[in-house]
Amino acid sequence: MVKQHVFSWQTDFAGALAASHDLGFLILSWIVASISGFCALNLMHFLKSEQHKAHSSFKWLGGVVLGIGIWATHFIGMLAYSLPIPAGFNLLLTLLSAMPTAMGAWFALYLCHGLASTYFTSGKYSHIYTPMISALSLTVGMGVMHIIGMYGYSVAAVIYTHLGGLIIAFSVSMFFAFLAFYTVFNRSHTLLSLPSAWREGISALLFGLSIVSLHYIAMHSVTIVPSNLFTSEGMTSDSLLHILVVVTCLLLVVFTLVVFFSRRTLMLSSMANDTLALIVDTMENMSDPIVLCDKNGQVRLLNQAYLTHILDQADASNHIGASIETLNAYILPKIALPEETTDYGGFLAQLKKGERCQVKTGDSRWWLLRQRATPSGFIVQIWTNITEQIDTQVMLINARNSMYESVSRLEEVEAELLETKKLASIGTLVTSVAHELNTPIGVAITSLSAIDGQIDEMKNLVNNGSVNRQELVSIFISLKEFEQMALRNVRRAAEMIDQFKYITAEKHTAQAHAFNLSAMLKDKMPLFINLIGHAGIQFKVDIDNDIILVNYEEVLFQVIKILLTNSIEHGLKYQPVGNITLSCLEEGQYVTLVYQDDGKGLDPAIADNIFDAFTTTKRAEGKVGLGLHIAHNFVRNKLNGTISLDKSCNTGTRFYIRLPKDIRHG
Repeated sequence: MVKQHVFSWQTDFAGALAASHDLGFLILSWIVASISGFCALNLMHFLKSEQHKAHSSFKWLGGVVLGIGIWATHFIGMLAYSLPIPAGFNLLLTLLSAMPTAMGAWFALYLCHGLASTYFTSGKYSHIYTPMISALSLTVGMGVMHIIGMYGYSVAAVIYTHLGGLIIAFSVSMFFAFLAFYTVFNRSHTLLSLPSAWREGISALLFGLSIVSLHYIAMHSVTIVPSNLFTSEGMTSDSLLHILVVVTCLLLVVFTLVVFFSRRTLMLSSMANDTLALIVDTMENMSDPIVLCDKNGQVRLLNQAYLTHILDQADASNHIGASIETLNAYILPKIALPEETTDYGGFLAQLKKGERCQVKTGDSRWWLLRQRATPSGFIVQIWTNITEQIDTQVMLINARNSMYESVSRLEEVEAELLETKKLASIGTLVTSVAHELNTPIGVAITSLSAIDGQIDEMKNLVNNGSVNRQELVSIFISLKEFEQMALRNVRRAAEMIDQFKYITAEKHTAQAHAFNLSAMLKDKMPLFINLIGHAGIQFKVDIDNDIILVNYEEVLFQVIKILLTNSIEHGLKYQPVGNITLSCLEEGQYVTLVYQDDGKGLDPAIADNIFDAFTTTKRAEGKVGLGLHIAHNFVRNKLNGTISLDKSCNTGTRFYIRLPKDIRHG
């Protein structure tokens, strides 16, 4: 069986056809190859930047663009290849031939991006190995594409391919590809220190030479011998031309986009560099010591303040490029840690978490140390001088301690004064009690003395035998009068002593309990009416039926009883009619009882001292002045409330009694 495609070392074949190349298509193929190379190389440079290292879609896009460009170059070259016999192109093989070159281009970008460098190109000569392996990958892809494309080339002839020429084409193409990739990987090389536009243009032309050299040298190695055993099939040259026109337009669009984004990236890169320089200058001029590390935790900057206050200038070179952990391990043993920190390991763990730490350096300066990671992954360590704040804090602590001592001394003095005041109050109370008891007891003693005198006089009359009825009647009348006077004053003294017992609120020992305020007052109403004893005086209770108090019911009754007694004996004593009202206001967890009469009111002279013991305007009538004082003690000390006089009341007298609804929580 005769094969149509034969690989041979032979060069001379009888009946071989003479082929020619169209110069226009040849130039066009180089232009297309250069454009695709320009796009691919710029995309490679774009991918090599760190901010795009995770964008695998760009690598696939670059592989497709470069593969299609090489494929288009090959078939434009096939259109430039002219034979005296008809030729066709197998559509399936023509399209399939684009796959190996796209795969080769993708793998070259993969290597260029550095993802595979640890496997293939690590080592001392990686700047040579990487472009070499990338060029090999791309050239293999182009070679496979060329062979598949030739198998899709359909003519009525046998196609002989010279292996030597194919090897030469492969080698030349790989050489130019290596040069193109080398310019990408070694932009800082002194031999390539050209302006960016020149370097990119030369790289693209070298890439175009790599593509067209493989095709045209390989086609020069092809010999075509007519044969009746084969026929021309597939697409015509015109159909292929239409496809290539579309592909070329797409490449031009991609070229335009690449140029735009390249310039845009260059501008942004320049702005980023300017911003970085500004940040570095700012950090250098800051008064706070600063350490700046890259994403890997390696120290990149120690500003001047850090070298002045924290680290010696001579040690700086040993730590630039070292890890932040190494720098911390070197610095921290030389500083005083916070009191609550027991070891350096725990302190470093706190610092790594971003917690603020206070440390003290050997020059007695205090620093607030913070170590934070920026959103972009850089690590910044800042030392802020807080020596003045610490000194101020120490002064405040000393002042606070001094204040506490002063307060303690004041409390002792206050306790002494309170004790003195208590003794003075007791003395005043004893004096007042003695004064109040002195009159009735004195009158009783005088009466008893008079009775004793009358008895002695009656004894003398009896002994003398001169007693008569008239004298005895006179003596008995005097005895009765003195006895009544003594009895009245003794009873008065007994009443005073009974009232004195209520000066404190400790007499009532009953337990607090819940009771309905309105119901309690209604139950006690007969007692209140009996106490009033005056038909013209009305006592009205205006309190809601649902008010419940937890307190001392009997004590509250005694307070209201004292107020009623005060109104009857003072405000309403000489009035034929009068009104007394008791109402209640709710205020959250408290109630306020409002007691008011429409009597003559209080004497303004005693209004300020109305709750003091022995305050009365009717001492001449035998009043002691303990009622409101006892009520005040009951309300404050037993009911846990307050009682006050409304001095602004123009009609009668008004008292406010404020009590908790529940004495357990009041």
